[in-house]
Amino acid sequence: MKKLLFLLLFVIAVCENSEAEDIKGKIIYRNDTVDVIFNIPTISITGKIKYTKLQNKVKYYDLAGKKVKLFPEDVVEIRFSYLNEDIRMLSVRDTHDFSDNFSKSKNIFLKLIIDGELKLFEYHFSDSSGEMTYVTTSYILKRNKGELWWPEQWAFRKDMVNYFSDCPELTRKIQEKEFEISDFVEIVKFYYANCK
Repeated sequence: MKKLLFLLLFVIAVCENSEAEDIKGKIIYRNDTVDVIFNIPTISITGKIKYTKLQNKVKYYDLAGKKVKLFPEDVVEIRFSYLNEDIRMLSVRDTHDFSDNFSKSKNIFLKLIIDGELKLFEYHFSDSSGEMTYVTTSYILKRNKGELWWPEQWAFRKDMVNYFSDCPELTRKIQEKEFEISDFVEIVKFYYANCK
């Protein structure tokens, strides 16, 4: 039994180990855009991007080939393509202390899903259940000059109705359970199609 448990823990550790892939991309500063080669952390077995690491800093190679750390407060945005997906990660003010405990950054890189006056971001974080730790994705909203916002899971309908009070048709659909907490992308698309 101990051998089986050890083997299981070893497999889990290997699955979670990060590798990194060198990917062409762009760093967008306030007044300049620079082409670089990012060193993007990935999960070795699945090949998926490890966003939990990427949200607090990204590494890239400078002209001399030296690896450099780039923090969210230093730039406006980073862009790259991975597995046929164009990825934009915006540097946004971390008003809710999303960054890991070791980060001194006041900003965080969040993956942009929908752009516009109302932005929809993905936030990735580690969550624990008993002895297992897994990565969870949460959606976060931000109006142009507003702060990052997301509804409390237990108060989803009430919070969303208040947040989208400028769109009665959308709030009706939320109240009548046509939209659930898992429908964030559809909610924002509906908002743009019917309320703007």
